[in-house]
Amino acid sequence: MEQRRFFTFFVISMGIWLAWINLAVPVLFPDMLKPPKPKAKMADVVDSSLDDRPADALHPANEDLPLEVAKQADVAKGLLKHPVQTIVLGPADLDEPKGPIKQIDDYLVSAGLTSQGAAIDFVDLTDKKRYPAFGHRGLRARVLGTDFRTPLKTFTLLAPEIDKQLGGLSLDRVPWEVVPEKDAATSERVATFRFVAPDGRWEILKRFELHQLTEAEQAIKGVRDTLVEAYEIKLKITVRNLSDQNRQFGYSLQGPVGIPLEDAENSYKYRDVRMGFLRDDGVSIDENKLSASETVKKAKSDKTEVWKRKLKYIGVDVLYFAALILPGPDQVDSAKAVVASENAVKSEYSDISVELTSNALQVPGNGEISHEYTLFAGPKRKELIGHIPAIAVMDYGWFDSICRGMVWFLNMFHGLGLSYGIAIICLTALVRTLLMPISKHQAANAAKMKAL
Repeated sequence: MEQRRFFTFFVISMGIWLAWINLAVPVLFPDMLKPPKPKAKMADVVDSSLDDRPADALHPANEDLPLEVAKQADVAKGLLKHPVQTIVLGPADLDEPKGPIKQIDDYLVSAGLTSQGAAIDFVDLTDKKRYPAFGHRGLRARVLGTDFRTPLKTFTLLAPEIDKQLGGLSLDRVPWEVVPEKDAATSERVATFRFVAPDGRWEILKRFELHQLTEAEQAIKGVRDTLVEAYEIKLKITVRNLSDQNRQFGYSLQGPVGIPLEDAENSYKYRDVRMGFLRDDGVSIDENKLSASETVKKAKSDKTEVWKRKLKYIGVDVLYFAALILPGPDQVDSAKAVVASENAVKSEYSDISVELTSNALQVPGNGEISHEYTLFAGPKRKELIGHIPAIAVMDYGWFDSICRGMVWFLNMFHGLGLSYGIAIICLTALVRTLLMPISKHQAANAAKMKAL
């Protein structure tokens, strides 16, 4: 009888709640459904009081920061002949788009590139409903480029053979030439940058490519949770020897920068450098990790570890997102963790990254060598990153088994068409129902204690 009354009360309550949310709120409180007002630009709000806060998805990536290269124009004459340009691969996040725009359903991520250093400025997830920005529904979640405190950018490149010719600058600071795409249809997902050394002996090309969903892929049910290629950005580095003599070349590549810390004050996990080393059999993987606080401590004591083993993957992950680099075979000689920006108050909030150093390349005269890298930047769903063995998708601690069951029920309610808010209410009601025998027993014991 008590259970029947409970379920009757639950059904009536849910009906009233749904009617209130879908009928009363839009009429009585229309302002609650309006998107938040745009934030002030970083130039207006950045001050020393931010030093004790984590870099997170609320901060635009390097917005309105002055270009360091502009201050050194007199030193590096001729290196600034190409303007600094921003290129967006995939759909731009525009409230009022002007002119033709790319179809959002064709892409699961959008990448902002800058010709300054030919680097990735930011990576956003295009599904605002499923992955909204933390604290700002209606805005995209940014999974790369949230740290405005550091000049480092993802996939910048340094090369000693060229950097020594740049008059105090380096390849990660000078503007590169944007190479127009021959096929206009590929320009929304492909961008190529070029730099020629001042002595005319070297030419470097960096080609970025974003995956565009085909019509067949869009028709796949659950494609957003299963197609890992849609969250990947391909980078191809081509080094050309423009001289007639064989020459040696080497470079270092900057890893992912600005992985978001969402609700850091209430989180139990912060940024970790994650790496998977290949064993001698070339298949098995030894997984390892290094926390942000440990990275800062090692950097301060000048004891930064350099890893020389063969890599399957390396990058940075947080609680919900990961940015992992998968290098091609026999491309990387060594790797190390670096501090992108240190949080002086809480070292665990510090932004960390990795740096990859290539093998020494013997480039033949009038020849070229190419290296390829894949960057995964997306949610840590098992279906997406399950192809990377040994990395933990989610770590719930000692509560793991129970928590995974509750997450399954939560996703089941959401799959029925309910919002996550209503799904949480349904999950709460389910848990309370399952615990009713225990609650009844506790109430009986409390009544006996009261009588006693």
